[in-house]
Amino acid sequence: MAKKTKTALRELVKALEKHQEVLEDKKSGHGKRDRATAKVRTAAIAYASAVYARNGGTSPFLDLPDPGLDESTVASLKAEKEALVAKQSQKKSSKHAAPEGNAPADEVAPAGEAAAAS
Repeated sequence: MAKKTKTALRELVKALEKHQEVLEDKKSGHGKRDRATAKVRTAAIAYASAVYARNGGTSPFLDLPDPGLDESTVASLKAEKEALVAKQSQKKSSKHAAPEGNAPADEVAPAGEAAAAS
C-alpha cells in the first residue's frame, strides 16, 4: 500500500473510532454527532480517492446503502456515481491519447506571422 493510502486509512480508522466514542457518550449533542459523522464521510471519501488514484479501483463504499435512504434514491445515487466514474475514465483515456498543445503548425500561427502573411 502506498504512503497516501496508508495515511488515508489511518485517518479513516481514527475518524471511525472518534465517531464510535461520540455516539456512545450520552452527553454528546446532535451537533457533535453530526460533526463526527461528517468526519467519517470525509475520511471515507479521502480513502476511496487514494485507492482510486493508486490503482484505479472503485470505491469500497460504493455498494453500502444508507439506512436512511429509500431504494429508489440509492439506485439514483448509484447511477449518478457510475456516470461520473465513466466520464472521469473517458476523460482520462482521451487525455492520454492526444495531449493538448500539440496542434499542427498550419492550424496555429503566431500573431506576428498572421499579420505578415496578409
